[in-house]
Amino acid sequence: MPLYLVRWPHLTAALASVPNEDALLALLDEIRNPEGCTWSVYRGPLFIEFDLKADVEYVGKEDRDNIPLQH
Repeated sequence: MPLYLVRWPHLTAALASVPNEDALLALLDEIRNPEGCTWSVYRGPLFIEFDLKADVEYVGKEDRDNIPLQH
């Protein structure tokens, strides 16, 4: 399934993995008006990093590095 790099007119970008351009347009139309967007199949390397904002409170004296986060 191709990975599309979508550039929105207001200088943001998105990645979408969809089977074809018709599916891409349907997906973009669900998000906002795709008028003015450009897109191309992206074949380069991909690295994604998320910075999750969360407050974590440890209870007890266990080894904190080995405790999975729970919500």
